[in-house]
Amino acid sequence: MKRLSIILAMLMLIPFFSGCAGKKGVAVQKGFIVPADDPILIGQAYLQALYDKQSNKTVLYGLLSETTQAVIPESAFMSQTAQVSESVDMTAIYMDVTTFDAFLFSDTDVVGYYLIVYEKDQAGAYFLAELYMTMESGLWKIDLTRQEQQPLQLIPVINRGDITRLNRRSLESLQDFVRSKKAVYQQEAAPSTPSQAVSVPVDAETLEKNIKKEMIVGKVYFDVGNYERARETFENVIAIDPENKEARDYLEKSMSAIARKQQEQELQQQRLQEERLKAEQARIQEEKRLLEEQRKLLEQQKQVAVPPVPEKAVPAEKSVADELFEQTFSQACELYTAGEYRNAMLQFNKALHLRPSDPEVQSYIQKCERAIQVLSE
Repeated sequence: MKRLSIILAMLMLIPFFSGCAGKKGVAVQKGFIVPADDPILIGQAYLQALYDKQSNKTVLYGLLSETTQAVIPESAFMSQTAQVSESVDMTAIYMDVTTFDAFLFSDTDVVGYYLIVYEKDQAGAYFLAELYMTMESGLWKIDLTRQEQQPLQLIPVINRGDITRLNRRSLESLQDFVRSKKAVYQQEAAPSTPSQAVSVPVDAETLEKNIKKEMIVGKVYFDVGNYERARETFENVIAIDPENKEARDYLEKSMSAIARKQQEQELQQQRLQEERLKAEQARIQEEKRLLEEQRKLLEQQKQVAVPPVPEKAVPAEKSVADELFEQTFSQACELYTAGEYRNAMLQFNKALHLRPSDPEVQSYIQKCERAIQVLSE
């Protein structure tokens, strides 16, 4: 129910998407409400009644055109309507039929588009139906023989989907789909050559028919929520017939609806700007908070005592005497290794002179003396 309420609210925000509940000009026949002279409302009432088990299906069958009744006998119609009514439990499922768009072929021929949505336990479906209405003996009738589906369906569905995937983007996609179909109709209805548009004198009877046709067009635009086109149409009627009270009333309603829509758009834009401003302020506050945390962390790190790094001992520079000692001692060792004990002992004595208490030099001198003594024997 909540999801469907949101979807219906979105329908009111998109041009051409407006319901027809509560419209004037309806008549009651055997407990069934039938619009008197509005083809779009007739189509909406027909679809709503199909799902209503309590509706009078005999009256509903009377809304069908003669060509449709010739193809679908009343018995077959009653059987099919029973199946439609049984397919949806109205006590457990919330359902709504909304006027989606329309196209007027002529003052006696119109097609209406309706969005049927239902929901049960956060699940459901949506259907886009296309109904043709035609004028017979001064009354609007539903013509099911012009639908694309074969065999004929009581509800000519041209698009459908899961209710959980119906959002603003998919609604706009449905609108584009309907516009493409209307463009085809518009092209088919246009004259094939410019020479066909011939100017003829307009008499009183023709003028009255034109006014009637314009009023029907204006009402269709008004019913589907296209208030700008409705305003233009009723202004055309008033230009022809300034005293036409119905056209003036509808023009006033159209102007009021346009003003309300503009006000709603302005309020929506204002809310979006306020939301953006709040988001920007929240972002700035978050950045300030992060900067403050970083500052406190740096202060804590500075307060932590860092132990001093011990300095490495720099070896003292060798003196000239030490270098001379090492050089003399090295030469003496080389002579000793070569077996030149007498020359080695002379070098060890020089080294001992530089370091008189060096035990290693004294030991080598003793070794040299013993080696010389042994060689002398």
